[in-house]
Amino acid sequence: MVEWATLGVLVITFGAIAWYSWETRQLRIETGRMAEATRQQAEASVKMAEEMRAQRLDAICPIIAIEGEFYLQIVGEHTIQLHEVKIRNVGNGPALNVRCTLEYPDHDFEPREFPVLAVGDPKQFAFATGFGRIRSRLHSCPASIIVYYTDLFRNNKFSRVSFVADEVKQSVFKKEPLRIDEGSEDNRLV
Repeated sequence: MVEWATLGVLVITFGAIAWYSWETRQLRIETGRMAEATRQQAEASVKMAEEMRAQRLDAICPIIAIEGEFYLQIVGEHTIQLHEVKIRNVGNGPALNVRCTLEYPDHDFEPREFPVLAVGDPKQFAFATGFGRIRSRLHSCPASIIVYYTDLFRNNKFSRVSFVADEVKQSVFKKEPLRIDEGSEDNRLV
């Protein structure tokens, strides 16, 4: 009879151990599922935070449009001018440290700078070469007006309009639009 009692205790102990092992395995599986769900929630939260940041940046992002009837003109022997350049901030936030440059082969034009360009604020100006002899005859070639600026978060941005100048009477050149680019640079100002 003692043998049957011992055998019964062993069977009950084995059953308890098997049941405990099965329950532990089920808890481990459920913990794994919960960990995966938590990971997915964390990824969704990070994605949502990134989208909210992008929307916040877009809500106050400056965009500078370059407009105007561009024409180049020789003024005397020493100066070339590009007339009727207009820039306007069409974005939702102010543009800071605005620097307008003209890239035209073989000629150096003085950049135009503005500390701030408010939303909707237009500026009109002309580019002119510095003093000194014109280094080469004006010729038909691509040129670009590039406007560099910074937003409130110190992200560097730029707008560009490219055109080809063709010679007509009295050394005046007309614009033929090639492309308009807007973008941002990865680096930040210090």
